[in-house]
Amino acid sequence: MRRLAVAITLCTVAARPAAAQTSYRVAWWDAASVVAAGGLSVIPDAAGLPHGPPPCALPCDPASLPGIDHLALHTFSGSAATASSVLLASVVVSSGLASLAGATPAQVRGHAAVYANALTWTLAASQWLKVL
Repeated sequence: MRRLAVAITLCTVAARPAAAQTSYRVAWWDAASVVAAGGLSVIPDAAGLPHGPPPCALPCDPASLPGIDHLALHTFSGSAATASSVLLASVVVSSGLASLAGATPAQVRGHAAVYANALTWTLAASQWLKVL
């Protein structure tokens, strides 16, 4: 096992660097994609669509569930939910800032466009998954 790890490490270190990619060029469709995803993510709340079944259906008695299943009942504290949201926001912001560090202005525009695209389409998908 140790020889294999050494061989893989040596192959990795000895490899030639890859050719540099051309910088990403921001186009009109980047903005259109972000706006479309943002619009799609607002539709479930704006239309008042249901958010799926409750975590515990009517015949379900929460006290009769095993301890591990209580996690699915959304009985968390408000402070834990707030702390989770703050942690998630800090990860999103710090990863966005880290992607911009040391980049040229053209690269910054490209990074921002790709990051905004990823965030808005993730938001749209998660909002629609709550409905389904």
